[in-house]
Amino acid sequence: MWAAVLSFLSKHATSLALNISEAALLLFGLLLVIGLVGEYSEKDRWKKHVRVFKWLVILGVGGELIADGGIFLLSGRLQSLADGEIAIFQSAVAQETTRAESFRSDIANANLRAAEAEQETARLNKLAADETIARQKIEAKIADRRLLAAQTKILKDCLREHPGTVVVTAIANDREAYTYAQDWREMFDAGGWKTGREQATPIQVFLIGGGMWSGVRITVHGNWDQQQNRAFFTPNSTEQFFVACMQKTQGIAASLTPDKDVPTGEVRVQVSTRPSPTP
Repeated sequence: MWAAVLSFLSKHATSLALNISEAALLLFGLLLVIGLVGEYSEKDRWKKHVRVFKWLVILGVGGELIADGGIFLLSGRLQSLADGEIAIFQSAVAQETTRAESFRSDIANANLRAAEAEQETARLNKLAADETIARQKIEAKIADRRLLAAQTKILKDCLREHPGTVVVTAIANDREAYTYAQDWREMFDAGGWKTGREQATPIQVFLIGGGMWSGVRITVHGNWDQQQNRAFFTPNSTEQFFVACMQKTQGIAASLTPDKDVPTGEVRVQVSTRPSPTP
């Protein structure tokens, strides 16, 4: 019954009741002591009040019994409330721990997805870069041939030191070849070279009767040694300096052939069709 009654008490009410019980225990204990002292006293002034002291003893013992019972029950109630709070706290801690584990799992999964996304992004970027390079190579292969500004500057500055004569020709009925031949003509003009005697116009056209070839052929005065597999040019000649200038320039696709029938000091440039792109 008392447990049912105490179950309605809050923690604060239980704590207050426990304090009152402890104070009552102290008070009843004091009454018990007074009653016992008065009951066993030999003094005459106390003996005439023996009945009162006996009632104080009875009241003190009974009060201590009730106070002790209250302290016992209220302490149990407080312990029960404390156990309940600890259980609630432990449950909350367990829930938070579970939630934290869930968060850590979510974070780990998110990091994994982020790493996979970075790998996929890197793969796509590499694929895009490879496609761009491949496209640029294809465009370079099919683009019109032109002498670049850097190439022109190196050549014209070098050729200006030892000018000679030049004959520039382009294959007939090929706009791209004619435009490329103009680049060569302008570069030689900027280097101070003159037009060869056999050329009536800055750029002449030619036809290939048989054995079709493509690209650029450059012919200068010189000889080819079959045994040594190398060309020989007259020392300090215009053609020797021209060959040196060509060797200083990067990226120009042209075949250079020595020919003893070409007059010394003259360079002949033949521009044929653009070479077919190689896979």
